[in-house]
Amino acid sequence: MSFHFSMYILQLEISNYLTYIFASFYISYNLEMGTHVKLRHNFN
Repeated sequence: MSFHFSMYILQLEISNYLTYIFASFYISYNLEMGTHVKLRHNFN
């Protein structure tokens, strides 16, 4: 029982970790694209 529970916790931690990595990549990508668009608008 405890083995299955620890595996469940491990899966939760891994999914949380992957979600965190994906979210940080997504946010940084959007911020970068937003600044590029703003710079383009400022130069034009």
